[in-house]
Amino acid sequence: MRIKKDRLKKLIENAGSNDILRAQNFNKKINDLVENNKLNRSDISIRDLDEAVNTTIFSIIMGNLLSKEFFATFEKESGIGLELISKLPSNLKTDEIPGVFTESSIKEVTEGEGYHHTGMIKERYVKVGAVKYGEILDITEESIRNDQTGLILLEARNYGETLAQHLEEHIMKVIQDATSAWYPSGTQTTLYSNTASGAHFKDNLITNALEDYTDLDAAKILIGKMTVSANNDSPINVRPNVLLVPLALETKAQRLIGSSSLPGAANDEANPYKNRYDVKSSVYLDSQSATAWYLGNFKKQYVYKEVIPPQLLVRNDEKNPAAWERDVKYQFKIRYKGKAAARDFRAVVKSDGSV
Repeated sequence: MRIKKDRLKKLIENAGSNDILRAQNFNKKINDLVENNKLNRSDISIRDLDEAVNTTIFSIIMGNLLSKEFFATFEKESGIGLELISKLPSNLKTDEIPGVFTESSIKEVTEGEGYHHTGMIKERYVKVGAVKYGEILDITEESIRNDQTGLILLEARNYGETLAQHLEEHIMKVIQDATSAWYPSGTQTTLYSNTASGAHFKDNLITNALEDYTDLDAAKILIGKMTVSANNDSPINVRPNVLLVPLALETKAQRLIGSSSLPGAANDEANPYKNRYDVKSSVYLDSQSATAWYLGNFKKQYVYKEVIPPQLLVRNDEKNPAAWERDVKYQFKIRYKGKAAARDFRAVVKSDGSV
């Protein structure tokens, strides 16, 4: 039920002793009512709010309404990308992030003997920068005068969905190495390759189509061959836990992992892969390849460097150029800054699905 202008003004005036406190307390009351399904945010008219309060209170209250719509949609529309990677908060322009596995060893120490010294731990590291993305939502005098409350809230929801999809696509491109994803020691290197040399000293690429248990075996066996380094044959324990597929392979993957009997085997043998891996899928894999699939421990291999989390900021300076040139009364900026990257190449195996 819409809150009339006089009632709106009185509620705000009685909410505190100064503008900021009034706006904050009013926001808390509105949020509680919305969460208890006693009010819709669109019940607060942008025109009535503009007429009832000053610009300071308006920007705080409207910022709250837009922010709630924006983040609710962002969280709802966020895909699997953030589930697959490890988040790394950072304030640096470029980070040198240690690789997953260090080139060190534990040796026997006999009685009376000194401990062995590694000397210098040769940690593999990758360089990760950050990119900022965003857009500005203008609220004009006309949109306020015409009371376009619903359209403005809808636009906030659209921004939330768009940002969630943008971040998801970015992460999926990194996982697929469709964009420069891996920078060992600062040098961009192909992430998936049959060529075992240099920084990429083990094979992590197969060609099996995802048909039956033998294809999963091929990927698992390749993961089992991963070692500490080119000069150290000690095995590493990756523990693959996710099977990542395009939507085109989702049904097949679910059947391979969910079936009690072993697909591709005779006499209905028990399926050792039943519920062994978590099947994940994303439409942003299909756009690159409808046949490629991935098996591994994605959180070990991929990191998301977050410099600025998703934000909604407000500006109410009526002396800005946009206010004069285009009658823009308020501006709300949506932005985030970050970058996904690969820390290593040994925790995830790719199949291009060509065979």
